Amino acid sequence: MKLIQVLDQTNSLEKNSFYKIINTLKDKISVEEIDAILSNNNIQVKDYDNDMISKIFELIKNDYKAYLEIELGSNISQLDIILDI
Repeated sequence: MKLIQVLDQTNSLEKNSFYKIINTLKDKISVEEIDAILSNNNIQVKDYDNDMISKIFELIKNDYKAYLEIELGSNISQLDIILDI
């Protein structure tokens, strides 16, 4: 299932954690494509539409994977929860 379809099916409460990570990563890395996507809109990540989030995620998905590996490595007790999801 594509990310945009997943985002369409989840509510805003479920999206907040994902958006926080996306926002953190986009602030840490500078990618011209991200800047181009965001330059048209001066809004917060939580207000982006699903298509924008999907485009940004495609640009930072390797950084997202590394972020998750670090987070899971430092807190292995949450691994069971993620596996259940």
